Amino acid sequence: MKSLNSMERERILDAIIQELKLNMREVATHTEQKWSAIAADTRIKLVDLNADGIPEVIAQASGDELCSPTGNCSFWVFMRSGSRYKLILDAHARQTFTIQKSRTNGFLDLVLGMHGSATEQGLFVYRFANGRYRRSACYDANWQRLVGDEWQDLKEPMITPCGR
Repeated sequence: MKSLNSMERERILDAIIQELKLNMREVATHTEQKWSAIAADTRIKLVDLNADGIPEVIAQASGDELCSPTGNCSFWVFMRSGSRYKLILDAHARQTFTIQKSRTNGFLDLVLGMHGSATEQGLFVYRFANGRYRRSACYDANWQRLVGDEWQDLKEPMITPCGR
């Protein structure tokens, strides 16, 4: 966020703090200083997802309060709307993301990953519709397979639709 001016940085942090408060309602004892510290530790990437010349904010929480032991963390995408930032994607427990070259309704598609173990990952495809990103597909990626009674490691993952 170093390339942002202080006002933009403050607006982004305010949007993140609002989502943190919603996601962590049970931790109502945090002070504003604590909320600000948690928001300041959030990883940020600015990417123009809709080619309008104004970058959207991809934000991923960090730390024990917002991440699982496997590194899956709260994940958000915000879009500037006037002088504020509007939430257009809210995904819990995500570890990785990739921005695709394909577009839906003018926005680049996203694939978010969630690790279940060292050899399994859930992959979730998000496409833009009706003002926000919505999950449109789900896949399981496995780096091991059972052959007889033995597990074999794979160089490339087997990818199957979720639930199969």
